[in-house]
Amino acid sequence: MSGMLDDAPGGDHVDGIELARLGLRDVEVGRRALVVAVGPSELEAALVARYAALIPARDRRAVHVAVDAQAAHRLGLAWMDGGWADDLRLDIVDDVGGIADTIAAAACDRLNAGFECVVVLAARRARRRTLARWRSIGTGVIVARELARVRGAVPVLLDVPVHRPARRGR
Repeated sequence: MSGMLDDAPGGDHVDGIELARLGLRDVEVGRRALVVAVGPSELEAALVARYAALIPARDRRAVHVAVDAQAAHRLGLAWMDGGWADDLRLDIVDDVGGIADTIAAAACDRLNAGFECVVVLAARRARRRTLARWRSIGTGVIVARELARVRGAVPVLLDVPVHRPARRGR
Protein backbone atom coordinates (compact mmCIF):
# COMPACT_ATOMS: atom_id res chain seq x y z
CA MET A 1 0.00 0.00 0.00
CA SER A 2 2.96 2.30 -0.28
CA GLY A 3 2.68 3.01 -3.99
CA MET A 4 1.28 6.12 -5.57
CA LEU A 5 -0.39 6.88 -8.86
CA ASP A 6 1.77 8.14 -11.68
CA ASP A 7 1.59 11.86 -12.41
CA ALA A 8 -0.02 11.17 -15.78
CA PRO A 9 -3.80 11.69 -15.85
CA GLY A 10 -5.37 8.46 -14.71
CA GLY A 11 -1.96 6.98 -13.85
CA ASP A 12 -0.66 3.67 -15.17
CA HIS A 13 0.20 2.02 -11.85
CA VAL A 14 -1.58 1.54 -8.56
CA ASP A 15 0.76 0.36 -5.83
CA GLY A 16 2.87 -1.49 -8.39
CA ILE A 17 -0.12 -3.05 -10.13
CA GLU A 18 -0.28 -2.10 -13.76
CA LEU A 19 -3.69 -0.79 -14.70
CA ALA A 20 -3.22 -2.39 -18.13
CA ARG A 21 -2.99 -5.79 -16.45
CA LEU A 22 -6.33 -5.11 -14.80
CA GLY A 23 -7.81 -4.09 -18.15
CA LEU A 24 -8.15 -0.47 -17.05
CA ARG A 25 -5.59 1.39 -19.11
CA ASP A 26 -7.87 1.58 -22.16
CA VAL A 27 -10.84 2.79 -20.12
CA GLU A 28 -11.05 6.55 -19.55
CA VAL A 29 -11.29 7.58 -15.91
CA GLY A 30 -14.62 9.24 -16.70
CA ARG A 31 -16.07 5.89 -17.83
CA ARG A 32 -14.77 3.97 -14.81
CA ALA A 33 -16.54 3.42 -11.50
CA LEU A 34 -15.14 2.09 -8.25
CA VAL A 35 -17.10 -0.05 -5.80
CA VAL A 36 -15.31 -0.91 -2.58
CA ALA A 37 -16.69 -3.85 -0.61
CA VAL A 38 -16.36 -2.95 3.07
CA GLY A 39 -16.77 -5.42 5.91
CA PRO A 40 -17.52 -4.60 9.55
CA SER A 41 -13.86 -4.35 10.65
CA GLU A 42 -12.75 -0.74 11.14
CA LEU A 43 -9.08 -1.62 10.55
CA GLU A 44 -9.95 -3.41 7.33
CA ALA A 45 -12.16 -0.50 6.25
CA ALA A 46 -9.33 1.96 6.87
CA LEU A 47 -6.87 -0.04 4.78
CA VAL A 48 -9.32 -0.60 1.92
CA ALA A 49 -10.39 3.07 1.89
CA ARG A 50 -6.76 4.19 1.80
CA TYR A 51 -5.99 1.86 -1.10
CA ALA A 52 -9.16 2.87 -2.95
CA ALA A 53 -7.88 6.46 -3.03
CA LEU A 54 -5.15 5.27 -5.41
CA ILE A 55 -7.57 3.97 -8.04
CA PRO A 56 -8.78 6.69 -10.43
CA ALA A 57 -12.51 6.62 -11.18
CA ARG A 58 -15.30 9.14 -11.76
CA ASP A 59 -17.84 7.41 -9.52
CA ARG A 60 -16.49 6.20 -6.19
CA ARG A 61 -18.46 4.45 -3.48
CA ALA A 62 -17.99 1.96 -0.71
CA VAL A 63 -20.69 -0.65 -0.12
CA HIS A 64 -21.31 -2.41 3.17
CA VAL A 65 -23.82 -5.24 3.19
CA ALA A 66 -25.71 -4.94 6.46
CA VAL A 67 -26.14 -8.31 8.11
CA ASP A 68 -25.86 -6.85 11.62
CA ALA A 69 -27.50 -3.47 12.29
CA GLN A 70 -25.22 -2.60 15.22
CA ALA A 71 -22.06 -3.43 13.27
CA ALA A 72 -23.32 -1.35 10.33
CA HIS A 73 -24.01 1.57 12.67
CA ARG A 74 -20.52 1.35 14.21
CA LEU A 75 -18.95 1.18 10.75
CA GLY A 76 -20.92 4.23 9.59
CA LEU A 77 -19.73 6.26 12.57
CA ALA A 78 -16.12 5.09 12.10
CA TRP A 79 -16.37 5.95 8.38
CA MET A 80 -17.35 9.53 9.16
CA ASP A 81 -14.82 9.88 11.99
CA GLY A 82 -12.03 8.44 9.82
CA GLY A 83 -12.55 11.11 7.16
CA TRP A 84 -13.05 8.52 4.42
CA ALA A 85 -16.50 9.91 3.55
CA ASP A 86 -14.86 12.94 1.94
CA ASP A 87 -13.54 10.88 -0.97
CA LEU A 88 -15.55 7.69 -0.82
CA ARG A 89 -19.28 7.65 -0.18
CA LEU A 90 -20.48 4.77 2.02
CA ASP A 91 -23.68 2.97 1.01
CA ILE A 92 -25.06 0.57 3.62
CA VAL A 93 -27.35 -1.83 1.78
CA ASP A 94 -29.60 -4.73 2.71
CA ASP A 95 -28.44 -8.26 1.97
CA VAL A 96 -30.19 -9.46 -1.20
CA GLY A 97 -29.16 -13.10 -1.31
CA GLY A 98 -25.67 -13.09 0.15
CA ILE A 99 -22.83 -10.62 0.40
CA ALA A 100 -21.22 -11.60 -2.91
CA ASP A 101 -24.51 -11.31 -4.81
CA THR A 102 -25.24 -7.94 -3.21
CA ILE A 103 -21.81 -6.54 -4.12
CA ALA A 104 -22.22 -7.91 -7.67
CA ALA A 105 -25.61 -6.15 -7.84
CA ALA A 106 -23.93 -2.87 -6.81
CA ALA A 107 -21.38 -3.33 -9.60
CA CYS A 108 -24.17 -4.08 -12.10
CA ASP A 109 -25.98 -0.91 -10.99
CA ARG A 110 -22.90 1.14 -11.92
CA LEU A 111 -22.61 -0.65 -15.28
CA ASN A 112 -26.31 -0.02 -15.94
CA ALA A 113 -25.72 3.65 -15.09
CA GLY A 114 -23.49 3.86 -18.17
CA PHE A 115 -20.02 3.07 -16.89
CA GLU A 116 -17.86 0.96 -19.19
CA CYS A 117 -15.89 -0.60 -16.36
CA VAL A 118 -16.40 -1.10 -12.64
CA VAL A 119 -13.42 -1.87 -10.44
CA VAL A 120 -14.56 -3.76 -7.35
CA LEU A 121 -12.05 -3.68 -4.52
CA ALA A 122 -12.48 -6.27 -1.77
CA ALA A 123 -10.32 -7.28 1.16
CA ARG A 124 -8.80 -10.71 1.53
CA ARG A 125 -7.43 -11.59 4.93
CA ALA A 126 -3.73 -12.32 4.63
CA ARG A 127 -2.63 -15.48 6.38
CA ARG A 128 0.99 -16.09 7.18
CA ARG A 129 1.04 -19.82 6.70
CA THR A 130 0.51 -21.17 3.21
CA LEU A 131 -1.76 -24.00 4.35
CA ALA A 132 -3.99 -21.59 6.29
CA ARG A 133 -4.11 -19.27 3.26
CA TRP A 134 -5.02 -22.19 1.00
CA ARG A 135 -7.81 -23.37 3.31
CA SER A 136 -9.25 -19.91 3.88
CA ILE A 137 -11.89 -18.77 1.44
CA GLY A 138 -13.06 -15.46 2.80
CA THR A 139 -15.77 -13.12 1.64
CA GLY A 140 -13.38 -11.15 -0.60
CA VAL A 141 -12.51 -14.27 -2.58
CA ILE A 142 -16.19 -15.21 -2.92
CA VAL A 143 -16.98 -11.67 -4.12
CA ALA A 144 -14.18 -11.90 -6.72
CA ARG A 145 -15.50 -15.25 -7.95
CA GLU A 146 -19.02 -13.86 -8.29
CA LEU A 147 -17.75 -10.83 -10.20
CA ALA A 148 -15.85 -13.00 -12.66
CA ARG A 149 -19.27 -13.62 -14.26
CA VAL A 150 -20.08 -9.90 -14.63
CA ARG A 151 -18.90 -8.43 -17.93
CA GLY A 152 -17.22 -5.07 -17.29
CA ALA A 153 -16.44 -5.79 -13.62
CA VAL A 154 -12.80 -5.99 -12.59
CA PRO A 155 -12.34 -7.57 -9.14
CA VAL A 156 -9.23 -6.52 -7.21
CA LEU A 157 -8.35 -8.28 -3.96
CA LEU A 158 -6.34 -6.44 -1.32
CA ASP A 159 -4.54 -8.53 1.28
CA VAL A 160 -5.13 -7.13 4.75
CA PRO A 161 -3.60 -8.40 7.97
CA VAL A 162 -5.62 -10.66 10.21
CA HIS A 163 -6.30 -8.86 13.46
CA ARG A 164 -6.33 -11.19 16.41
CA PRO A 165 -6.91 -10.00 19.96
CA ALA A 166 -4.08 -10.70 22.37
CA ARG A 167 -4.50 -13.90 24.36
CA ARG A 168 -4.97 -13.53 28.05
CA GLY A 169 -2.56 -15.17 30.43
CA ARG A 170 0.41 -15.25 28.04
